[in-house]
Amino acid sequence: KKDAKDIFKDNIDSVVAIYCNFANKASTGTGFIINSNYVITNAHIVFDKDDPENTTLCENVFAKFNDSDTLYELEFVFASKELDICILHFAYESNYKSCSFANGDCVTGEKVYTIGNSKGKGLAILDGIVADNVREISGHEYMMITALVTNGNSGGPVFNENGELLGMVTSGSNDALVMNYAIPLKVILEFIKEVEQKEELKIL
Repeated sequence: KKDAKDIFKDNIDSVVAIYCNFANKASTGTGFIINSNYVITNAHIVFDKDDPENTTLCENVFAKFNDSDTLYELEFVFASKELDICILHFAYESNYKSCSFANGDCVTGEKVYTIGNSKGKGLAILDGIVADNVREISGHEYMMITALVTNGNSGGPVFNENGELLGMVTSGSNDALVMNYAIPLKVILEFIKEVEQKEELKIL
């Protein structure tokens, strides 16, 4: 098992701050890297939340690594607004460090860490526990975590004590600070496999 400083050190190069530009505004979030060149984040970051039909995609999206001022252009690949998962790809391919996936489901009560672009001010690490490993909301499965996530943490990876990916932050609660939700890794992987078949891509 690792502590917070080890989790941050081992995974910070696999996490990016996300910045999206719309016609008259911007949004921020977090993403994590898989298979060297693909970035997983939340769909609600790249779509205009003020659009009544929620169909307006951002004009461009960029990634920024920790302690760097360089913006890397990302290309839209596919998204599910229902699942709140989005797949992006670095416009200029390179060999970036990927997250390691956990084997098996998370367990209620286990320690977790998440790295995110809190308030759009840069990447930082937060900790908590899995408050409930299976929480069903509107027919979809989530895990509830107590890490104090806020705006900008959406799309951030959730790690176990071994520094392995368990899921992705998707939403918080305005009236209950420790009732926050993450999409389980198995849901993300199932979605990616469906996209691979549909788009004839090799993402994983």
